[in-house]
Amino acid sequence: MNLRVVNPRNQIFISRFAEETTENDIISYIKENVGRPEMAVTVYKFKFADKRSISSFKITVPHELFDTLVNNDFWPVNAVVHEYVHRGSSSAIRPLPQRASKND
Repeated sequence: MNLRVVNPRNQIFISRFAEETTENDIISYIKENVGRPEMAVTVYKFKFADKRSISSFKITVPHELFDTLVNNDFWPVNAVVHEYVHRGSSSAIRPLPQRASKND
């Protein structure tokens, strides 16, 4: 039997998007701005018990694009972006510095 290895994937947390933003909106934004429409991207929109005015997402992306997509400059100004770490994990989330808005 030949062993096959699956290419690694990384997860990213993004937040502070308008509440009407959909998973497809995020997928389209990524694919258009990376220039790889065939790229496999999975997006999960978090559902909260209480109504919120923002949307948050978990994105699973190919490892080779992680550094590009976890960079604050890739996303609209004031978006929250960092590596996703499951809540039950002993690893700490490594937040990245926020990019200031153009009005600051």
